[in-house]
Amino acid sequence: MTDLTFINYTILIIGLAISLSGLLLMLAIRFLAHWYKSFFVTLFTIMLVYLGFNLVCILSMAAAKPEDYYLSKISMYIYSIASSLPTLMLSYLIINVNSKTHIKGTMLTRLSTFIWIVYVALLSITQFTSFIYYFTPDNVYHRGDYYYLLLVPPALMMVINFVGVIMRWKTITPRQRRAFTIYLIIPLIGTVIQMFFFGIVTIALCASIASLYMFIFSLEDHVDNAMDTVKTNADQKASILALQMRPHFIYNTLTSIYYLCDEDTEKAKSTILAFTSYMRKNFTALSSEDTIPFADELEHTKAYLEVEKTRFDDDIDVEYDISYTDFKLPSLTLQPLAENAVKHGRKPDGGILRLIIRTVQTKTGVDVIVENTGAAFGEIKNDDPHIALNNMNERLKMMCNGTLTIKGIPATETEDARTIATISLPKS
Repeated sequence: MTDLTFINYTILIIGLAISLSGLLLMLAIRFLAHWYKSFFVTLFTIMLVYLGFNLVCILSMAAAKPEDYYLSKISMYIYSIASSLPTLMLSYLIINVNSKTHIKGTMLTRLSTFIWIVYVALLSITQFTSFIYYFTPDNVYHRGDYYYLLLVPPALMMVINFVGVIMRWKTITPRQRRAFTIYLIIPLIGTVIQMFFFGIVTIALCASIASLYMFIFSLEDHVDNAMDTVKTNADQKASILALQMRPHFIYNTLTSIYYLCDEDTEKAKSTILAFTSYMRKNFTALSSEDTIPFADELEHTKAYLEVEKTRFDDDIDVEYDISYTDFKLPSLTLQPLAENAVKHGRKPDGGILRLIIRTVQTKTGVDVIVENTGAAFGEIKNDDPHIALNNMNERLKMMCNGTLTIKGIPATETEDARTIATISLPKS
């Protein structure tokens, strides 16, 4: 085995390993969109055919045995066709990604398909002529006088793809621009090198690297899309929960204000202001797509608790220990915790509910703590009445890498049961 054969053998083995790994991963991954998965399964299968028959051809020609004449010729024909298919497939991918365009009806794909057919026709004609390339009866490969004519169709297909990327430049993401550009440039470099350095299968290596990069891009893109979908769903759930304010809460509040108008006019006025502030903050939270200052969420919570204190004849004792406010958090996080404390912390037989809201700076960030007396309600679960807390936990993770923990402390002989909810936010 010559040094050149060994180099090509090594390149093709590496390429086969890359393509096989990509194919197995594609078959194992389930979250990719059906079109993308079909595309990459097909791409890596074609790459295996291309590299496999290329390897067979190189080993057959290296042996230089006359009886391997047809094996060399057929394997070269097959891998030459397979080598052109990834470029054609890219034309379809460029049109399909982020688009509702029907891929069969575009000028880009029609032109690329036509040029590919011309390329296959040239290859087929070459099997019976010697003007592009030929094998002598003793199984020795030779380039014909018009060999470079065979490189024109693939080059034209690459140019068309470049034009397609440029035409869709504003409609695709920066990551897609980078992926398409690299997918085009790397094989082009390999083609140029192989034109001037005959014998080294640089196109095969470059095509393998380009396919691997496009595969990695697809995974990153779909993971990001999946994360965005989860975040959007969590936001929508929170919005629905905010809209579904308890009817009896509104009814009881308005009823309390009605009686206060005669008994305590000033308190009725302050309750109306608190209720109005609460409602305004609730609807403002629906339109918030990003984190908000803690001071805004605290104001929302205070308005809610003022209303509840009126409803329950001041049987709610609230203490604020706010030592740090210079941070942001998702909307509808602190207020639902306070609402949950009122809902679950009050004893059926009455009594004062003690509620403490405080912030604590830590080495890693800040903790927002809501502590209340009353029975503990256990871990966060995805069922009523814990749906709001579960959604809050999802939003904290997605929007600021935060966490929500809830700890129940049973009653003792000297102390009532307590529940401590902690929002932990890392430093921004």
